[in-house]
Amino acid sequence: MSKIELKSVIRPFLLVIQLVIANDARSQNWADSMSHKDRFWSNSGGFARELALGAGGFGMLADTGLRTLAVNPFSVDPLFMLQNPAYASHYPGYLWFDAGGTNGSQDGGFGQSFGGTFSVGDDHSLTMGLFLARPDAVGFSLIDPNIFPAITSLSRTLTFAEPTNTWEALASYHLGAIDAGVGVAYVSTSQGSTGSPSVDSTAHKSDFHQLGITAGVLADFGNNLLFDVGGSLLLPKLSVSSAFAGTSTSTGDLSVSALGINTRLFIPLRTEFYLVPFANLYTESGSSTILATPKDLPSSTNYDAGLGVNFWQSGVHIMSGVSFSHYEQTIPAVSTINQPSLTKTQTIGPRFTIGAEWPILRWLTARLGYFASTATEERTILVSNSGVATVTIPRSDLYSPLYGVSPSGLTVGAGFKIDRLNIDVIVNDESLRRSPLDLNGFELFGFVTLGYRFD
Repeated sequence: MSKIELKSVIRPFLLVIQLVIANDARSQNWADSMSHKDRFWSNSGGFARELALGAGGFGMLADTGLRTLAVNPFSVDPLFMLQNPAYASHYPGYLWFDAGGTNGSQDGGFGQSFGGTFSVGDDHSLTMGLFLARPDAVGFSLIDPNIFPAITSLSRTLTFAEPTNTWEALASYHLGAIDAGVGVAYVSTSQGSTGSPSVDSTAHKSDFHQLGITAGVLADFGNNLLFDVGGSLLLPKLSVSSAFAGTSTSTGDLSVSALGINTRLFIPLRTEFYLVPFANLYTESGSSTILATPKDLPSSTNYDAGLGVNFWQSGVHIMSGVSFSHYEQTIPAVSTINQPSLTKTQTIGPRFTIGAEWPILRWLTARLGYFASTATEERTILVSNSGVATVTIPRSDLYSPLYGVSPSGLTVGAGFKIDRLNIDVIVNDESLRRSPLDLNGFELFGFVTLGYRFD
């Protein structure tokens, strides 16, 4: 082969290499030029970004259907406002819309929510916010209207009007090194019917209401040492009554309390390199007077603890770590039928969460995540009228998927920036296993979040 022919063959490859090197230099310059605020607090966010970063949730109250927020616990995102309203102080002019996925995607388009924050006053120390969610919202937060039917199986046997859209209002105040926030939500529904004596001589009525309160603090102890603590309390209650002609009215209540506490520390080891330990507690219990005498409902408790890192290196943002969890559920004994108390425990460890994002260009960020866990489950089962046996089985990938769909573990996503508008997406899990030529009629994105920043 002549030198001219050789050059003609090599030249296209050299051109590609030059473009890659030039693009790498531009991307690093762009990432390096980002401010510490933009690096740490994130310019965009929502479920799409968190899912792409290997989100797996904190607590594991899956037996009762109470799923925690699916987030990467070592990341920082506007979505954390839902479990600690103090975060609103760092996003004083922000709108986001979790648009969900399309109907044909694996995620089915569930979980749409909308939120907005804005500063009040000339000093911008006070930030207010309002969040709305559709009835298919998920995750332990004040904007989830499905907490009650999810955590008590008795609600499935009762006729009542389930809540539809719900809302949360919050306020966050910035005072020196402290940000403190509080939020409140309330939703209620009722339904009733009165039968005609010639057709139905009964009257039924049900009233449902749910109060939610959340509060949190972000404290900067100096040198970027940050303490994050937030708690949320949800108090759903259902009251029902039934009356038959010529008889007394039968009434009863079904009440539940669900509490979640999340704590984290961001410990700087060097410039923009943080060690991130966290610990969480989720607990739920309830009681009923609807069926005969008052009695306790099944209760659940979950403990979480983990250690990870959050750092920038060569223009890439790494948010990864390992965590452990212990979950237990107790079904109270029923003395009237001589049934003993039954228990179930799950010990999860290790649980790996790996997330990384790379601001390739000013308008494009690539994201990659991975999630996996190993667990052991032990439960007592009823083998006779009063006898129990203990069963131990191995489990894997026990966590809080956003919609109950277990992904492959690998997640891929991207963020697109158009001026102040951010569009964050996660690639549909199924498309990662398909040939690029086999995507006809298949939606590429599993979840989409839109965000707009005014500041």
